[in-house]
Amino acid sequence: GHDFVVVYGRRRVGKTALLKEFSDDRAHIYYLAAQESENRQLTKFVKQVADHFNDRSPAIDTWPEAFEYLAECLQREAAIVAIDEFPYLVDSNDSIPSYLQSFVDERLAETESMLILCGSSIGVMESEVLGHESPLYGRRSVQIDLQPFSFGDARLAIQYDDITEAIRTYAVTGGTPMY
Repeated sequence: GHDFVVVYGRRRVGKTALLKEFSDDRAHIYYLAAQESENRQLTKFVKQVADHFNDRSPAIDTWPEAFEYLAECLQREAAIVAIDEFPYLVDSNDSIPSYLQSFVDERLAETESMLILCGSSIGVMESEVLGHESPLYGRRSVQIDLQPFSFGDARLAIQYDDITEAIRTYAVTGGTPMY
């Protein structure tokens, strides 16, 4: 079956590390969106898909064609497709959620692949991906709101003998202050 996963949470909380850790030993395409023109994003995305499948980059001008190309590739061979900083992609073309909706509904289901959308802009992720108004609403199979480790979590993950050492490490690694 196919999976559509949404991961969001504030910057520096470890979303990208989680994605990479998760997909490391599986076939995956990791695409990092940036604040760039739509053309540039599209070209980069298609090139990354092509590279993964050892294809020559096809000439593709629109996102629907790009997702169609991705779908054809995934039918030959399943993969995890992770789009990080997805809000930047939506900034460059606000129809992308609806193109992805047809991709998820019509094409992803025919494959054993997984689509992961990830983003730090919680507002955009909630409105463009998870919200009632979004074409993608209700389609995700898993939603992860990644929270920073609490001091307790961090202490469990790394066993310290000394509480001062524990607090120092937590502070150095960017622990959030506890109000």
